[in-house]
Amino acid sequence: MNNKDYLKKQLEYKSNLVGQGFHTQLEDNRHACVNIFGEILEASNFDNSQIFLQWKFKIPPGWDLDDNELLELDQKEYEDIQLEEWNRIQSITQQSKVNTIKNDDGTITAKAHFCFPFDLQLQVDENELNFGKFPQLLVQVSSMDSWERNYIQGYGFIEIPHTPGFHEITMKTYRPNDDLYTRVYEFFLGGGTKVKDLDSISNAFYFDKQNQPKVLNRFPIDTESSGDIKIRVNVSIQRESYQTMSRKKDYQQKNQEMKTKYRERLEYMQQQQEIQTGLPTALIKTDMGYVNRFHTTNLPQY
Repeated sequence: MNNKDYLKKQLEYKSNLVGQGFHTQLEDNRHACVNIFGEILEASNFDNSQIFLQWKFKIPPGWDLDDNELLELDQKEYEDIQLEEWNRIQSITQQSKVNTIKNDDGTITAKAHFCFPFDLQLQVDENELNFGKFPQLLVQVSSMDSWERNYIQGYGFIEIPHTPGFHEITMKTYRPNDDLYTRVYEFFLGGGTKVKDLDSISNAFYFDKQNQPKVLNRFPIDTESSGDIKIRVNVSIQRESYQTMSRKKDYQQKNQEMKTKYRERLEYMQQQQEIQTGLPTALIKTDMGYVNRFHTTNLPQY
């Protein structure tokens, strides 16, 4: 096998690893692609012995689901999977039985493991990405007993981190603190006080009858702390400005390397002239501007 065939096989191998479903270039330079994927790992310190989670992503204004590329990939390679399996913004986990785990310090923790994955691909304007809100993950924790009675165990939400990379987040939850009559009703029949709209748990304001924004006051609501939910999130951002910053960084590095090279060359010439003439270096006229005037006409300007 010659070098040409070897390089060709290496390129084919790398192309197969990357696949065809990745955006190599954004159609609109003003937009950025944001990939959010991860898993709801576990829930701990909840009362009931068998719980499940109802979760939902709240997408801010200006953000759109990136379905075009997924639609092409769905039709070509995964014909048996519907498009909503990719960009699913809400779902319900499986029921998980709570197990008691003894910690190193001797304390007991009740945990229910889910390992439920989620994956979102979104597009957003660069200004919204820099100064706006990120999507929020809203969670309602429920439980079911042997008589199939449902109980509300807690509510919670987090905002997806703005920085790319791996993040492990612990979501704190709360639940309504009902009166005695409601607790007795919940004990025999299930149910209890429930939030009408899951989106409302992260709202900071509301619109009145005149469609004017008002600050949301939750002071009259009586709640109590509930358990914790551990979530792992990976965030990747693809944007044109990152490519420009990378090219600018390469240009500056190359610029500095060339300056260093010409400075070393000038110092060497000074030393040789001092040896030949016998004059000290301080008496030799040096033009340091020569270092800064090397040929940069062929380099890109930023």
